[in-house]
Amino acid sequence: MLDDDISNTNGPTVAELDGTMTLIIGDSSKHYYRYDYDPATGTVGERSVFGDVSALGPNGTPGVPDGAALDSDGGLWCALPRSGSLVRFTSAGLDGRIDLPFENPTDVAFGGPDLDRLYVVAI
Repeated sequence: MLDDDISNTNGPTVAELDGTMTLIIGDSSKHYYRYDYDPATGTVGERSVFGDVSALGPNGTPGVPDGAALDSDGGLWCALPRSGSLVRFTSAGLDGRIDLPFENPTDVAFGGPDLDRLYVVAI
C-alpha cells in the first residue's frame, strides 16, 4: 500500500521530473498527486498535489481526474470526464486546456510514428 488515502486510482505514471524519479497518481475523488519514487525499493515519499482540478470543470465545478499520459517535456495530459476538456499540468501547475466537442474524455495516449499525436478515449 503506497497511500491509503486514495479512493479511485487513475492514470498512474512514473518519470523523471525535475531531476527526481516521480510517481503520479490521479485520484478520481480529488486531484493528481505526485510522490518522489524509488523504483529499486518501490517506496514513495510524501504526497503533494501535482494537478489541482478543483475548479476545472464546467462553470468552475471540480474536474474529475481520470486517465493521463506524460509527454516528452514532463507535461501530464489529463482527461477530465464531465468537463468536456483535456488539461496539461507541469511541475509549475496548470499549463494548458483543450476544450473538446464531447463531454466525457476518459483517457489519453500518445501515438503515431513520432509519438506526437495525442489520442483521446471517450464514453
